[in-house]
Amino acid sequence: MYDMIGDIHGRADELEALLLKLGYQRQGTVYKHPERKAIFVGDFIDGKGQHRKTIDICRSMVEQESALAVMGNHEFNAICYSIPDGTGDAALPHLPLPEQRYRYTGTVPLFVGHYWMDGNPEALSDSVACVDYSVARPGGKLVAYRWSGEQKLDQNN
Repeated sequence: MYDMIGDIHGRADELEALLLKLGYQRQGTVYKHPERKAIFVGDFIDGKGQHRKTIDICRSMVEQESALAVMGNHEFNAICYSIPDGTGDAALPHLPLPEQRYRYTGTVPLFVGHYWMDGNPEALSDSVACVDYSVARPGGKLVAYRWSGEQKLDQNN
């Protein structure tokens, strides 16, 4: 079904290694899997790294329907910083924090990135998994969760 792939942060070499480990094969300019589709959860770019190569891999997979992608805060910020606001500053919006926090109560598991976890990757609960294990830090890992529609997450996926 789906491979939820965490924050890549410009680490194209690690992305290619992970795709191969998950059984994707390079076919021309795109990685494809015979039965699964990747879902990238954002933060393709960040600081130093192989940004263009990372974007090329992910974009090719999305365009060839081998993947889906969600924009992360790093992409949002890059877009905002590239748009002048008329005063010479970037058009980065200053949004207030919500007064009320959202609590997920759905029946489908929730996959999140952005939190720079460390240690051994594992589900945070039966229904929540973080797929950001700090690949941009020394010793960090690029991780994925192999989701096949189960409502209760399996630590072996």
